[in-house]
Amino acid sequence: MKLFGGSRIYLDYAGATPVDPEATGAVVAASAAVGNPGALHREGVVALRSLEASREHIARLFGVKTREIVFTSGGTEANNL
Repeated sequence: MKLFGGSRIYLDYAGATPVDPEATGAVVAASAAVGNPGALHREGVVALRSLEASREHIARLFGVKTREIVFTSGGTEANNL
């Protein structure tokens, strides 16, 4: 998609925003892992490590403490929180 030179300019970011390819790759990689991070089995331990590594990375990006990063399952849970 070009911004100038006769090509269309996409302005409906409120409706749907293009996803960064790096984010798409991260989602695909994460979806290959199966495990409950609250479980004690190997898959759960791997999931917990991934979750905590993500929390630490995001905290560093925003300059906050890891305990300030809370993941939710969706918008309703986040709004209620």
